[in-house]
Parts: sequence; C-alpha cells; structure tokens
Amino acid sequence: MFFQRAHEGRNAWWRWIVTIVGTVVFWFIGYIPLLGFAAKEATRLGITLDDFLSQPLPPEADRNLFLLFSLIPFAVAFCALWFFIALMHHKRLSSAMTGRARFDWKRVFLAFALWVIVLAIGNFAILPPEIRYQFDPASFWPLLVIALLLIPVQTTFEEVLFRGYLMQGVSLLTRSKVAALIVITLLFTALHFDNPEFNTDYMKGVLTYLSLSLLFGLSAVLDDGLEVPCGIHAANNLFLVLIVSPVDGSFVTNALFAAPLAELMKYSPYGDIVAAALMFCALFYGLSWRFSTLTEPTTPLPAMEAPSV
Repeated sequence: MFFQRAHEGRNAWWRWIVTIVGTVVFWFIGYIPLLGFAAKEATRLGITLDDFLSQPLPPEADRNLFLLFSLIPFAVAFCALWFFIALMHHKRLSSAMTGRARFDWKRVFLAFALWVIVLAIGNFAILPPEIRYQFDPASFWPLLVIALLLIPVQTTFEEVLFRGYLMQGVSLLTRSKVAALIVITLLFTALHFDNPEFNTDYMKGVLTYLSLSLLFGLSAVLDDGLEVPCGIHAANNLFLVLIVSPVDGSFVTNALFAAPLAELMKYSPYGDIVAAALMFCALFYGLSWRFSTLTEPTTPLPAMEAPSV
C-alpha cells in the first residue's frame, strides 16, 4: 500500500517539480537565522564568518544555540513539504509516510529502542582511550530540550522527503520498488558527502552512510512505511547529540561523552555494516518481513485511480 499511495491525488510531473523546488527554497530560507547567529558569534570571537562555519565548531561558541539554529531549517522545510504535498498533490502528508490506515507509533518506538541498544553496545563495548566524560548540567539540560524537540523533526523530515516522497516519486517513474530503493539509497548517501566523516576517510564515510541509508530504505520498503526508519534515524542522531558527540563531527554538542571522530570511526565501516545487518535481521524476523515485498507491483488499486493533472 505504501507505494500504491503514491498514485493518490494529482501527480502531473510539474507538481512534483514545484514541490521539490519549493521545499528546497524554504529549506535554504530556514538557514537565515543560523547565518545571523554565526555572523554575530564570529564578530564576538574576533574571527571571520568562514572560520566560524568551518568544522569543527570553535570551542568558545555557544553549541546549544548553534544546534538550535542548525535544526530550524529542517522544521521550516518540513512545514513547506507538508504544505506543497497538500497544495500540489491534493493529498495528506500521511500518504508519503505509511501504507497503513494510521502511522504506527509502536513500530517507531520499537526501532528506536533497538537501535539505541545497538549503538550503546557498539560505542561502549570498546571505549576509545581518548573518550572523555564531559557532563555539565548547565549546558546539558538545555541541550536535552533542544534535541528532544527538534532532532525528531529533522530526522522525520529527511525520511519523509527521501524514503517517502522521493522514493514514491521514483517508483512512479520506474514502476519498480528495487529501482526506487537503489536511487534513493545512493542519493541520500551522496548528499552527505560534505560531512566530516568523508574528510576523515572517504571510503569509510561512503560505506558507513551507504549501510545506514540501505537499512533505512529496506526498512521502508519491507515494512510498508516510514515508521521503522523514522525510529532508527531519530535514535541515531539523538545518540550522537546527547550521548557521544565527535569533537570534530557533524554534531559538536555538550553531550555526555566526547571523542575525536577518527577514534569513533576506528572500526568503520565494518562495525557499522555489522550493526546495520544485525538490526535488519532483528527487524526482519521480529516484524515478519518478506523479501517478496520488493517485487510486488507498485500500480494503484482501482479505488485509487485519480486524475494526474
């Protein structure tokens, strides 16, 4: 049903273009507060704006505010995507989120809990010697509020855009779930090439993001919706923001623990691939997935036939 729901509403090609372009435009508009904050902080610290925005974040900068302003664009873009799906396609946001009658929150929390366990075991089974405990109540509690409010918005937006809206769109063009899965998996990985992981070790970065992106994509296809990938993605980013933050990574925060990115990637990509594979196996058997789902048709059900203009 998830891929069949792509046929709901109106689906002329220009409507997809307007929605994608409109969402991206509002996404960039959402960065205006961040640029204003960065310019103010750069002036306060006596450095250039380029130096401030370069990674890693200057240690004297307010990490909580930087994270807050970094997440606002995703909230703005999410609202824009929601608006354009309703305006352009005449359908609900849920059509790009699940094939079920309702979004299944139990699946979200199950995937979230399982991935937190996997991350905790993977990160703390072999502690890097450079890892340091840095709990500071004055900075951690505001961080916790910001993260719990906005990280799920960020990750859910990315899932709805990539594994939801765009993957459904590719399936309309190709009539194939496998083709849609491959295209979106590669696209999601490619759009993260600017992340610090790729500067540390390009191939490790590619394989790490590819394994995670494939896990997200397979989960969406086999589970008939975004509940599982939304749970995994939120758990992954919340863990990076709140528990173990790389001192030179994408998220430099006042987390409980900090370590150099190179140390955290020491066992990449093999550890990441094993973790993703274990997570997939647990979900595959726990949720009774079937590989035959990959080859099922994406054509609309008779009741879903609608004009495409």
